[in-house]
Amino acid sequence: MRLRARWAIGLLVFAALWLLGFLDATYLAGPFHFERNGGVFAFWLFVVVVGAAIAGVCMAATRRRPVHAVFGRARAPSSRCTSSTW
Repeated sequence: MRLRARWAIGLLVFAALWLLGFLDATYLAGPFHFERNGGVFAFWLFVVVVGAAIAGVCMAATRRRPVHAVFGRARAPSSRCTSSTW
């Protein structure tokens, strides 16, 4: 049961990251002028593939805990500024 839950969470995380990648891909598709060079099929293929690539890169960057890729959890710096210039 635990393996299924982990797989389902990974799939949900990938879907959420793909949705964010989809938005980026639609912006990146602009300079390619798909209405003149390739049509609707080429546009959607580009958007789906680039969205999946962005999601894959984000999941690979947080390979231990993929959920952190969605939440954008980063570690706080351990050193604090101790000098006072005031």
